[in-house]
Amino acid sequence: MKKILLVATVLFFGLGLHAQEANKKYVKTLDPQLSQFVMLEFDYPAEAIEWDQEKLRILVDVNLKNGNDKILEQLMLAGRYKISSRKEGESFIIDIPGLKKEVTIRGQKLEEEIKAVVFVPSYTTVETQTADGATQLIIQRGVDRELAERGLAAKGVFDELEMEMNFTLPEEKEPSKEELENRMNDLEDRIKALENDKKKIENTIEEMDGSDKKEDLKDETSNGKKTATSVELKTKKVQKIEDQ
Repeated sequence: MKKILLVATVLFFGLGLHAQEANKKYVKTLDPQLSQFVMLEFDYPAEAIEWDQEKLRILVDVNLKNGNDKILEQLMLAGRYKISSRKEGESFIIDIPGLKKEVTIRGQKLEEEIKAVVFVPSYTTVETQTADGATQLIIQRGVDRELAERGLAAKGVFDELEMEMNFTLPEEKEPSKEELENRMNDLEDRIKALENDKKKIENTIEEMDGSDKKEDLKDETSNGKKTATSVELKTKKVQKIEDQ
């Protein structure tokens, strides 16, 4: 499906997108390198809204249904939300390739609800293409028609672009009494297992010490017998000399 949309001149004053405050967010500034087109290759819903500023701003909301701070940190380190950009001809292409991969956590599929809003300057044309659930926005920077007709406006290009990602995490619930009791039982089982391991190690050490002591005693006994034999031989030798 392909649709051409000419953005109406409507000033942006507020969005319900932030009705739920995000727990985490980060902002990245990109250089569109004076490109005439900006292409967003996103696999999630995206819409364009005109606002009263000259720069292009992309807002991505990520709602982690079954995540937490630790999981989000691991996903960030793994590059799941890393922003990729490149220049191809007159187009500046933005993508988040990590979101195209399926992620499982402890055997469960990671559940994310993602949507994007692009705030575009005036005189901007947005082309929306959707296929197989993936949305691509092709944004073309225009110029004031009156100025263009008077020859006072050059070709429109993007020279400023800001991208913000907001992350919403589920509220952490306090554990129930049953959950706390289960945790306590698990800890007690672990402690018992560690104590059993400790006893096994101590027994092994005692057996090793006992074996070493037996070897030492055997060596001492053997040395004692050798000494006694030597003394006996010397005594017999002295006795023989005296008899002569």
